[in-house]
Amino acid sequence: MICLYQLPTDDRFGYTHAYFPTFAFDEYRLEEGWAFARKGDGYLAISASSGMELAELGDDAGCELRAAGPQTAWLVQMGQRSTDSDFQNFCAGVLAHPAKIDGLAVTWDTLGGDRLEFGWSGAFRRGGEEQPLSFAKRFEGPFVDAAFPAQTLDVGYGEQLMRLSFK
Repeated sequence: MICLYQLPTDDRFGYTHAYFPTFAFDEYRLEEGWAFARKGDGYLAISASSGMELAELGDDAGCELRAAGPQTAWLVQMGQRSTDSDFQNFCAGVLAHPAKIDGLAVTWDTLGGDRLEFGWSGAFRRGGEEQPLSFAKRFEGPFVDAAFPAQTLDVGYGEQLMRLSFK
């Protein structure tokens, strides 16, 4: 995943952030500009082009990565034991695939072998092919199917149903 942020000049915080609840992971580490985490056999890697720090004080201590500055490209790579071997190999693989970032233009050959290209302007490309950035559905899956925009959202499992209203 690539997320691009251009903060307004009057932004009161001056940083972007990502939720990273260290207490919920079996293992985590901060290494070479990346935050890595493991929960069971699932892996996560997060990086920010402007650098990032794990919050150490306040309510967000140990739960939030912060990247200071008006422009930031966040990168997220996910993995799992069945495709990426052990956690150590996953981390090493991510580090071996650095992204090329120029301002808010990113070219990244991911661990999974996809070349992603995305910038503040222009198309999002995967493997050189343009990908849509808008979708007909807000959510589509085994438990929910909702149009975009959705006024209500029905989440169902078996005979149970939860309806959320956004009116």
